[in-house]
Amino acid sequence: MLPADLRQAGIVDLLVAADRFDPERGVPFRAYARLWVRKEIQRAIAEQDPDDEFDDCGLPGVADPEHAAVITSTMGALSRALATLDAQTARAFILYTGLVGRDPRSLRQVGRLLGCSAHTARDLLEKARTHLRAAVGRP
Repeated sequence: MLPADLRQAGIVDLLVAADRFDPERGVPFRAYARLWVRKEIQRAIAEQDPDDEFDDCGLPGVADPEHAAVITSTMGALSRALATLDAQTARAFILYTGLVGRDPRSLRQVGRLLGCSAHTARDLLEKARTHLRAAVGRP
């Protein structure tokens, strides 16, 4: 499997993680997303070579250097896609998911921090998700 294919699989599952993420459970988005991305990459590789064994690459929770590179690349792609959003929409996504090393926040908390209602925060979050899906070519 080509690294570009792995990257695409990782990006798709990053979006799945963003769709299914629930900050009320107390799990940071990075940890939650890493599990989804890692699962998809491992599945894709297992379909190609189920007997491959990996050495530890130093990234917590990731054993293979190629996996680490794909995850890093995926997170970079997410950052670049977020940078093309308007500031309020990007901030709503970041606050909700806890993407920048902070605890994820509820829609009510996001709205309060942005000076809007929870409903508006939900609309901003959906706008961000739609934009991120389009940025990676996922309907």
